[in-house]
Amino acid sequence: MVVTQSHDSAPSVATGRELPTIRAASPSRSALVRVSYNFARISRMSHEIDEYFDVFIGDRIAHRSEVKLLRALSEFSNENKQPLLVFANFELSGRQFDFVVITAARVVVTEVKSSAFPVRGNMEGTWEYATADGGWATVTNGYKQALQRKNILRDAMGRLPERFHPEAHVVFSNDIPEGSDLTPGNFKVHVGDLADFLATLSREDGNPWSLEEWRQWARRQRLMRVPLIEAFDNAPAELIGRYREAVVRDYQPQADGWIAASDQHRDAIASALVGGSAGAFVKGPSGCGKSLMVKAAAVHLARDGAVVLFVQAKDISESLADALKTEIALVADIPLASLLKAVRQTSTRVCIFLDGINELPGAIFEKTLRGLKILARRYGAQLVVTSQGKRPAILEGLTLIAVGEPDDDLKNKIATSVATSSLSAGAKKVLAGGAERPRGENGGRTSRSPRPRCHKKQPC
Repeated sequence: MVVTQSHDSAPSVATGRELPTIRAASPSRSALVRVSYNFARISRMSHEIDEYFDVFIGDRIAHRSEVKLLRALSEFSNENKQPLLVFANFELSGRQFDFVVITAARVVVTEVKSSAFPVRGNMEGTWEYATADGGWATVTNGYKQALQRKNILRDAMGRLPERFHPEAHVVFSNDIPEGSDLTPGNFKVHVGDLADFLATLSREDGNPWSLEEWRQWARRQRLMRVPLIEAFDNAPAELIGRYREAVVRDYQPQADGWIAASDQHRDAIASALVGGSAGAFVKGPSGCGKSLMVKAAAVHLARDGAVVLFVQAKDISESLADALKTEIALVADIPLASLLKAVRQTSTRVCIFLDGINELPGAIFEKTLRGLKILARRYGAQLVVTSQGKRPAILEGLTLIAVGEPDDDLKNKIATSVATSSLSAGAKKVLAGGAERPRGENGGRTSRSPRPRCHKKQPC
């Protein structure tokens, strides 16, 4: 069996050859031979994979980092023709285990981690992950976590030679982020990346049981033996996929109405989000195209795999959470709690958009921005915020993007390429002030009232 793999979904199975369609009429001899050949080939290849790689699970795997590790183990086993037994996502003595990886000569308790931002921590104390807003979030000490679980496993194995202890590894499924200050561990628990972990699996160490004895132990723990393709829980990734498609479908018409003044203008938000920054603050007068600009960025990010949470400040009457629930239900008919749970399970990138904070009622202004920061920290999200006014102190970490009124040339492009229904009232007012005026019968321009001046205390 040939297993084709992708980062965002469970493996798909291909036979390597198209199977003929079987019809009600009697098949020809050659068709029967082709069918027999293919089924024999599938059976033989399935046997080869089962011979080297065996998976037992307590529950199906949804976390992206764990999915990546299990796929890497499968590839390692088959490329090196090394029998490998993996117990995944199960409980023992009330503790959750990510993996126990077993070869003929090794038993390795494995805790899987991932982070796009720097990590710091030692063998003692807590670990911390950097957040997009420049702070640090406290998390469980991975070294202690792995050490505790390897001791639990040894106790659960029963009477053993005194000198035997399972190994333990904390494995970052991607490279450990640049700027991290993290212990490498010691002989009790190793801390490193996926490549380091895979390199250790071929070393000789010690395993008091045969692979068949481990299979019997797994059955006593009520673990399910499954083919690799059935070890993954695709539901969270599928839910996120449906949501992203809905975001693109709903926001695309407005995004299509945006015409950038320049290539630099077009890429400004994407550039501000590169490298895991806190996000972007887009400032400009009414009608300059901020809302269309951020809708275009939201569509781009959703297409690129991110979960986009988009709220217009004018829709917030009581709380940011209520506005998010309403928007997500209208866009995709998905409960906010379900979407955020899927985000946690899959470690999907999150970007939160808050459009037009100058329209927030004063009574909830500070409360809304504090809630926005808390939500961003909880899910490691980047922020994109727009306003007619200056950037609030609480959002100082966001990259400032200044957008001015379009010049006459850009106004003419907008007037000839965009349906006015996709424009805001402010944009229509700006457009009317600078687009080409209709000509009169004598070839001159028709008269019209001059554009009103803006009051100093009111945005125009």
